[in-house]
Amino acid sequence: EPLFRSIDLEFASNMVDQHKKVKPKDAVVGWFATGVAVNEHSSLIHDYYKRTTTSGLSPVHLTIDTSLVDSRLAIKAYVGAPMGVPDGTQGTIFFCILHQMISAAPAKVAIRELQAARANRRQTANLGSDLEHVVKSAEKMLDLLQQIIDYVEDVLSGKITADSSVGRMLFNAVANVPHINMEEFEAMMTSSMEDLLTVVYLASLSRSQLALGEKLTSILA
Repeated sequence: EPLFRSIDLEFASNMVDQHKKVKPKDAVVGWFATGVAVNEHSSLIHDYYKRTTTSGLSPVHLTIDTSLVDSRLAIKAYVGAPMGVPDGTQGTIFFCILHQMISAAPAKVAIRELQAARANRRQTANLGSDLEHVVKSAEKMLDLLQQIIDYVEDVLSGKITADSSVGRMLFNAVANVPHINMEEFEAMMTSSMEDLLTVVYLASLSRSQLALGEKLTSILA
């Protein structure tokens, strides 16, 4: 076991060094393990990351339940605190803390498609074309705008009580919308569409040249 631990810690240190060469501003804030709870090895590994983190705060320990108990991917976050007898046996006690899942836009698309595949008998996801994703996004945006309009009309008519926090959020959202002249917007869209069509044409032309080159190579060979 000591040999395994030394190899594991050396591997972790090397991976951190390699990552910092690519992204020097990133810093280690914690570590994760698969399982439903902390175990007897968690204190040893947590102590290593406590020595390597540079933030001065306790590293965060994530547990990810890949066994899908209760048919869900349970994720819990912990922070450790020292415990034990002074000048005697020392250990670490873990406290569960609140956490929030934040997904990037591409990840949200993938998760949404995977969730839609659950209703499919074959459980296969149809990613669809880029245009279909644009249409879905536009429809969702229109639905959200309609909800906002209905809320504002209900407030103005006195059906519901106004909420100042919601009003501030709506004001900030409207203030962040860029004010563009209609003619300028149409010219910008036309220019972007022309650029897109040019890229598609060049990509198609490149594929045709590659296919032609492969056929000529097979004939001459």
